Amino acid sequence: VFCVPLFPIGINYDFLSGTHGRHNVYANVGDEIFYNGEEKSDFLKKLEKKFFDLHTFTISQLTGIILYSSLEKNNKITKKDLYEKVDELYQRLEECLVYLDYQFHKNKTKEELFEIFYSNLERKKYIDDSSGKIKINKEAMGKIPRLNNYKRKNPLKHSVNNLMSVLYNKQEINNIFESCLGDLEFYSIQ
Repeated sequence: VFCVPLFPIGINYDFLSGTHGRHNVYANVGDEIFYNGEEKSDFLKKLEKKFFDLHTFTISQLTGIILYSSLEKNNKITKKDLYEKVDELYQRLEECLVYLDYQFHKNKTKEELFEIFYSNLERKKYIDDSSGKIKINKEAMGKIPRLNNYKRKNPLKHSVNNLMSVLYNKQEINNIFESCLGDLEFYSIQ
């Protein structure tokens, strides 16, 4: 009998925080694990947990869920308010020792990453900031494209769907988001 080590790799894409039309990719390699003859379903649960532990939280995910929450609650928000909420989430997540996108950028601060992301939100017409308050484009945010081009047609919703799949499986992290934003039951993965 051969035993082959398995190295889980958590890969996450951010299609809205790159420059010049590029996107950012984050990959985290976990410790090796072995299938030891346990029940297959138990092994798969253990493997799935490893993948969720290797998740990188991105500016698109954090900002996206804040914007969807503001849209749902009909809250008005400014760019400054949005950054402060994102920064609060980053700080709370840092306490949990999870992977955060800005930690991988040696030459960009959180603020610079936010500015790049924010300009991409405007360019993609998710928001309009001409009045000083963010006007959220409900049509762009609600677009549900076919699965094969979801990432391209609605990268913000794709990012939030990815985040929500992690929150459904990591209660400690979900609690952080709900303490900052309130109940997230309004959002369903589509």
